[in-house]
Amino acid sequence: MKAGIRSRPLRSPLNDRSSLVVLLHGYFAQRTQLSIQTSICPQSQQLKPPGLGLVFAKKDKDIIKHINLGTLDENTDIHELTNQILTREPVHVAYKDTIQIGINKIKEELIKQNRYKLYGTTGLHLLPITNITIDNINENCATASYDRTVKVWDLETAIEIQTLEGHSNVVFSVGFNRNGSKILTGSFDKTAKLWSIKSGKTLQTFWGHTNEVVIAQFLPKEDIIVTASTDRTLRMFQTETGQELKTFAGHSGDIISVQIDCTGKFIISGSFDKTIRIWDPRIGSCTNVLCGHEAEISRCKINAHDTMVVSGSFDGRAILWDLRKMKYYKIFQGQSSKKESILDVDIKDTLISACTSEGNAYVWDSVNEEKYWELRGHQDIISKVCFNPIGNDVITCSDDHTVRIWNLSTEKSVW
Repeated sequence: MKAGIRSRPLRSPLNDRSSLVVLLHGYFAQRTQLSIQTSICPQSQQLKPPGLGLVFAKKDKDIIKHINLGTLDENTDIHELTNQILTREPVHVAYKDTIQIGINKIKEELIKQNRYKLYGTTGLHLLPITNITIDNINENCATASYDRTVKVWDLETAIEIQTLEGHSNVVFSVGFNRNGSKILTGSFDKTAKLWSIKSGKTLQTFWGHTNEVVIAQFLPKEDIIVTASTDRTLRMFQTETGQELKTFAGHSGDIISVQIDCTGKFIISGSFDKTIRIWDPRIGSCTNVLCGHEAEISRCKINAHDTMVVSGSFDGRAILWDLRKMKYYKIFQGQSSKKESILDVDIKDTLISACTSEGNAYVWDSVNEEKYWELRGHQDIISKVCFNPIGNDVITCSDDHTVRIWNLSTEKSVW
C-alpha cells in the first residue's frame, strides 16, 4: 500500500448555483485550501486567509466580494461577526444562517489546523544558529551559533538564562548532560568545552584535535566524553580532568556523524569516506567497518535496542544494517525522478525515515515492504527528519523556512 502524503487543495464539483454562493477559504501552514460549500472559484485564490468570499451572480458574470477574517480565532463571537458582515455588505438577511454556519466551520478548521502553535520566540544571536538542543527534563533549550556563543533559554518563558562565551570560533555542537545542569560544546576552534549552566563558566576545556570539532557527546555515565573532528579522528576525554584517554583513527574522510549505544559499549561513526565504523571504547579500536554506500555518509543512527543501524548517504540511499551479523539488512531509496542526496535519517521500531536535497521525505517499514509513505509539500531542501517518541508522527525541517509534522495514520500534514 503506497500512501502519498501531500499538502493539496480540497476540491468539490460544482453541484449548486444560486444567486449568492458563500465560499469559505483557509490557507494554513501546509498551504491547503478549504471549500466548505460547493466550489473554489479560480478568482478566490487571490484571497488571503482566513477569509470569506461572497459570489454574486450577475447575468453572465460573477462578482466576488472578499471579506478579510484575519482576526478570526477560537474566541471569536460568530453571531456578532455575522451581524457585522450583514451590516456592512449588501447581503440579504436570509443568508445570515448560511454565512454564520460557514464562518463557524472555518473557525473549527482553524482550531484544528492550529493544533501546534508558536509557543515562544527566543532572542537573537548575532550570526546564524548552527544547532539547537533541549534538555531531558524539558526546562531549557540551548542554541549554538556562528557568533561563537551558546545561549541557554527557559522553555516556559523564552527568556535567556545564560550566554556561554569562551570559544574563539564557530560553536557547532551543543548538548546537555542527563540532569540538565551542564552543557558540552564542540567548536571550530579545535576544542570542546564543558559548561555550568548555573554560573555560565567553563568547567573544562578539551584539547587534542588538530581541526574543527563537529561533534561532542557524553558517554552514558558522563564521566567520559567523545568528540569527533574533521581531522578524521574521534577522541575520548575524562570529564573531570580534561585528560585525553584514547584516539580513534581509521577514517580516511571527515567524520560527520557519531552515536553512542545506550550502555556505552560501542560507538558508531559515519564519514565522508563512505563507511561506518564500529568502535569499542574500552580498547580504543575499530571492531567492524560497514561498507556499501557509494557516496559520502550524511547521518547514521542506532535503534533503541542497539541491534540495528540506519545510515543515509549522498548516494540517495538509506541502508539498514544488522549489528548482530555486521552486514546490511535492507536498502531503501525514494522514487523521485531527480537525483537526490539523503541528508538525514531516523529509526523508530521497524520504521525508517529519510529526507533529501530535493525537498522530499520518505518513510519505509523494514518488515512490511508494501508500507511506504512519500511526504511531499516542502518547497526546498529538507535538512532534518525525526520520529516523535510514539512513532506515529514524523517531523521535518526545511530550507523553505517551515517545520512540518506529518501524521502517518491519517496520511496528512498536521502542521
